[in-house]
Amino acid sequence: MLSNPETWREHARRCAELATKANTRELKVHLAQRAKHFLKVSIELERNLALRCRTTLSSAPQALHRMGVERLEEADENVAEAERLVDGWRELVEQMQARRSDVTIARDLLETFERDLKARRTSRDLIQRLVEGEQKILPH
Repeated sequence: MLSNPETWREHARRCAELATKANTRELKVHLAQRAKHFLKVSIELERNLALRCRTTLSSAPQALHRMGVERLEEADENVAEAERLVDGWRELVEQMQARRSDVTIARDLLETFERDLKARRTSRDLIQRLVEGEQKILPH
């Protein structure tokens, strides 16, 4: 689904993998740019979902609060996945450096993945603050 941030992140991961294996510099650059673009789209979708969650939580109590909690769990999973991706990519860059390979594009993609991780953490923190704020107002 094109409105799912995970779909876009998967496209980005695939482009990043292909970029490390590409035979020409032009192809590597093109694939790295596509990966960055796909991550930007996923970040925007993630932000929009967080804002939508904020609007939803403020408009109706209990049932929507549960949706916020579910969204928070999903956001936690997204952060954990991004952390694994960044850790794996760091390992890849280190391996490439050990083989004395050119790591320019791989390092650039690592920075992009780190920005994605930061955005996911920001979205998760926003959702968490919203859910915690709602718990203070909801009747028990």
